[in-house]
Amino acid sequence: MSKKIIVIDDETSILAVVEAMLLRENYEVSVFDNSLQGIEHYKSTRADLLITDIRMEPLNGIQILKMIRAINPKALVILITAYANAQDALEAMKIGAYDYVQKPFKMEKLRAIVRRALSVSEIIEEQNFPSPDETETNFYGIVSKNPVMQKLFELVKKAAPSKTTILLQGESGTGKELFARAIHNHSGREKEPFVAINCGALPENLLESELFGHVKGAFTGASETKDGLLKVAREGTLFLDEIATLTLPLQTKLLRVLQEKEMRPVGGVKTEKVNCRIIAATNVSLEKMMEEKTFREDLYYRLSIIPIELPPLRERPEDILILAQHFLKKLAGSRLLHFSPLSLNLFMKYHWPGNVRELENTLERIVTLCAEGTVTPADLPVFLQKQIDFLKLDPENEVMPLKQFQVVTEGQYLLSVLRKFGQNKELAAKHLDVDVATLKRKLEKFEKLQTLE
Repeated sequence: MSKKIIVIDDETSILAVVEAMLLRENYEVSVFDNSLQGIEHYKSTRADLLITDIRMEPLNGIQILKMIRAINPKALVILITAYANAQDALEAMKIGAYDYVQKPFKMEKLRAIVRRALSVSEIIEEQNFPSPDETETNFYGIVSKNPVMQKLFELVKKAAPSKTTILLQGESGTGKELFARAIHNHSGREKEPFVAINCGALPENLLESELFGHVKGAFTGASETKDGLLKVAREGTLFLDEIATLTLPLQTKLLRVLQEKEMRPVGGVKTEKVNCRIIAATNVSLEKMMEEKTFREDLYYRLSIIPIELPPLRERPEDILILAQHFLKKLAGSRLLHFSPLSLNLFMKYHWPGNVRELENTLERIVTLCAEGTVTPADLPVFLQKQIDFLKLDPENEVMPLKQFQVVTEGQYLLSVLRKFGQNKELAAKHLDVDVATLKRKLEKFEKLQTLE
């Protein structure tokens, strides 16, 4: 079903351009140049989103926002504001506006804000009903609606039952160990051990002993024989995280394991069979390391028979909100917590350099510090609160090129005069003491700034 959007603006040129853009996105759009009519239409339709200018008559954007939120406290409202009205936009954000777009604006920016808002509306709707079935988005604990991730799920299903080595590549926090566990659980080996080790967490000699084991007396302190993880994993899976940190001598030993399916413990003379499946992961480019001669080329090709590249969270924005909701439910337990629309907007705006791990840690902090009720921007960490961009809304902290400012302020004044004289350009030009051609030229210049796409 198409999302319903209402647009209120007393400038018909803005209405026409915004309506055309939204229709191209296949939304159901209703436009009004009268604020009272727009509000009445919202009462009857409860549209998914309302977009309104701030400076209008008989009601301005702040009044419209208050009335809409009185009708529906969870209503999503986007404001269109001129540079000179930035303080109004600031006030509107404080009382519950979802977001704003500042004139002159590009349609692509408004389009992006609308998409974010409608993603938020879906989460808000879910917060009012029992938890949805996650079978379509939850793959062995990996939550995603992203098409790329869905394709990776299908790849895992095909590759998991084989004995083939898999290399997981992706930034820190993208879920490489979760994918490794998903592969293990779908492989037919799920009753066997899943053993994980971070290769970068131990010095070379200890890591070698951990992986291959050692015999009694192999080195100082080796008071008894110890099995390595390659043996402990038995017929299961050994997950080698941060494989790029292996030294060249250990890379050589691991290559032999992959080629011969056998190993020799530290200090031992007999080889032992290796039956586990190996999955490796890295957050750096092994190809670049091969060029620098710090990673063996033959080992790389042995590890990456099936490479899986995990996308960062910023490339799967549709997952940010469902992940936030997923972690909120998981961590809150029996407590009833839900997000305010502006809070969800701040989650969407942030670029999440730490990926899913950073998102989960953020939710853990929020759940720890919040009581029951609504999670507001005040409950969020400072790095998320900064996404509100209050400083950018404040004219005292923002510098616009002088010529652009003159065009904007002059254009706003001309439009107000036109409204006063019922859009009669001849009458307006007479009172402005300019000819009609000059008035039209200045208006066209102003409208180009606002509607640039």
